[in-house]
Amino acid sequence: MRELIRARSIITGVVLAAVLHADWHLARPQHHHGFTLNPGFNLAYHWAITALVFGIVGWFISQRWTRERWRVATTALVIGVVLAQIILPVLQALAFEHRLAYAVEPGRWAAFFQALVACVPIYFLAVWLGARESPPAEPRAP
Repeated sequence: MRELIRARSIITGVVLAAVLHADWHLARPQHHHGFTLNPGFNLAYHWAITALVFGIVGWFISQRWTRERWRVATTALVIGVVLAQIILPVLQALAFEHRLAYAVEPGRWAAFFQALVACVPIYFLAVWLGARESPPAEPRAP
């Protein structure tokens, strides 16, 4: 059972990381360095789109994994945040700049915190509202 919860959390965490990374592309200004698959949209309310997706993911977790919803949701959020704000920037520097570095500009941190402030409450509210009543726990064998 523990491995199943871990797998669910990792998969959901990767989804949340992808959404947080996409939020950065929605938030940042357009820059022209020749790579067209790296857009910036400069949206002021980028966090609203991200919060909507986080709410949908939270609702999905609560509907799909009712008994383990809090553990899966919390672990997935931690995995998503670590992937999006720590691991992905290093991989981007490695892929685009050909160096192993952690170069995160202040604008990325600002967009990240705006997204988290908007997304985390909606995410956990969706987890809570999605399955308000947990089914009774199965009795444990002695």
